[in-house]
Order: sequence, then structure tokens, then C-alpha cells
Amino acid sequence: MRVKALAVRDPDKAWDLVRSCPVLLDAAGWLSPSEFWRPGAFPAARRRVKLYVLAMRPKGGGDEETARAAAGLLERRSGLVLDWAAGVRKSGNIWLFIKPLARCARSGKARAWRPGPGDLEALREMR
Repeated sequence: MRVKALAVRDPDKAWDLVRSCPVLLDAAGWLSPSEFWRPGAFPAARRRVKLYVLAMRPKGGGDEETARAAAGLLERRSGLVLDWAAGVRKSGNIWLFIKPLARCARSGKARAWRPGPGDLEALREMR
């Protein structure tokens, strides 16, 4: 699978990317872009990353299961509960949107998340 990562600092640009997918999915089910991207759900500081976008191109095209598996893999690797949503494009590409504010899976304390080279490599080895 091919994977590219993008860190977005501009909240307007982040909103444009999120709403380019008319329907999103997360671990619980389907949601609209405005349900995922709400004010206060991302860092307010100007220079901090507001959203990570992981663009994935699975061999043979992507689906909902692949998107959920990718997010689950990142959560297991980090030990965090991520605030994520994914859009499956008509082309078969998957756009995984992840907010940098996460929670520790064990303690529930707030933590910051960012993708590392190992995370991207693990996604590339999926499927």
C-alpha cells in the first residue's frame, strides 16, 4: 500500500480537506464532516498541527474495513485512542484524518499523537 502523510496547521485548509469527503466513517459508524470537524476539537495555538491526513492507496482499492484496520493499527502501535475519521474516495484511495489530540488507552490522560516513520511503514505493509 502506498502512504503519504500531510500535517495541516491551517484550520480552514483542514476543514476543506475533511469536507471534500461527503461521508466519513469512524470506529462507531458513519458521520458527516461537520460531526468530525468541530471547533474546540483541535489545538487552538496557531503554529500547532490541527490535523494529520494520511492518504493511502491500497492495492486493489480501499474499503471501510481497510480504513478501520489502518486506524486500529495506529492505535495499537501508539497505545492511544485516536480521534479519527476516514473517507473512501471513488478512486479507491483512503484518506485517514487524525486529530493530534488523543487519549492514553490505559489512563485516559490527554496525549499528543503524530505519525512516525515506523507508523507509515507499518501501514505500507498492510494487506
